[in-house]
Amino acid sequence: MTKPPGFWTRLKENMRHLKEGAPGSRFLDCFHYKRKLRDRYGSVFQIVDTCLGLGLVVGGLIMVPLPGPGWIIVGLGFALLAGESERVARFMDRQERVLRIVGSKTRRGWTNASLMVKSLIAITSGALVGSAGYGAFLILQNHFAN
Repeated sequence: MTKPPGFWTRLKENMRHLKEGAPGSRFLDCFHYKRKLRDRYGSVFQIVDTCLGLGLVVGGLIMVPLPGPGWIIVGLGFALLAGESERVARFMDRQERVLRIVGSKTRRGWTNASLMVKSLIAITSGALVGSAGYGAFLILQNHFAN
């Protein structure tokens, strides 16, 4: 049996498969690639990838109410789990299609919006982010004061 690829080699290959995959099927393609690796080298990394993916999902969900990249970390955790579960891979491919549609409509709406509407959206977004940050500050201040 040959030696399995190292962590960084596997990470680069996974990223290459995700980048080169067709939108709407890239996570399932990555799952099949990782299945071939498991067939060839055994399930050496399956437990590590599953635990790391679950840890990222749980940690990201904890971070969602706080200012920061909570949802991005949840997405990375699900992307890692998609390599180990066909059901999660199919879910991620469906979500990618939906997000692409929403993103294109949002981009089109922003491009067609007037300067007044863009200004109002920017001011409202800034106020919401500032309010959320101030609320988190007050909660943390009260938590550590007690």
